[in-house]
Amino acid sequence: MKTGAEYYGLAVYRVQNQDYAVGTREQVDKAVATVIKKELHGFAPDFLAGIVVRYNRHSEPFTIEEIKAALDSLLNSLGEEALPLLQMIVGEAMEDLVREAILSDGRASFLNPTDNEEYLSDDIPGLPKGKWAFKIPSE
Repeated sequence: MKTGAEYYGLAVYRVQNQDYAVGTREQVDKAVATVIKKELHGFAPDFLAGIVVRYNRHSEPFTIEEIKAALDSLLNSLGEEALPLLQMIVGEAMEDLVREAILSDGRASFLNPTDNEEYLSDDIPGLPKGKWAFKIPSE
């Protein structure tokens, strides 16, 4: 049954006391990108530095070690408050970061904190067919 709630833009359904975020591939990709952009401070400095070096043309004067050290310092001193600075540093490489994060960890690791699994909605009675589903904590 559809609850009327949303989870990062995905419709929420409740089936047998379990909530699921459900959407098309495009909707899920957009939701994952939203999560990643809001959680950049949770990424390892090594991963962020690699993205910046590979995809941000403004990083050319710096080595990956210098960028990693700067990101590590930034994250250690500011934590979650570093988010706007991280978004600025990643800048034009954000789409590449999202793509690589999904390739590395899968979409479920960002949308399904319950069991890190991605389900076909066809396999769960009570969900709309032809979509992707992710277990989410019940509200």
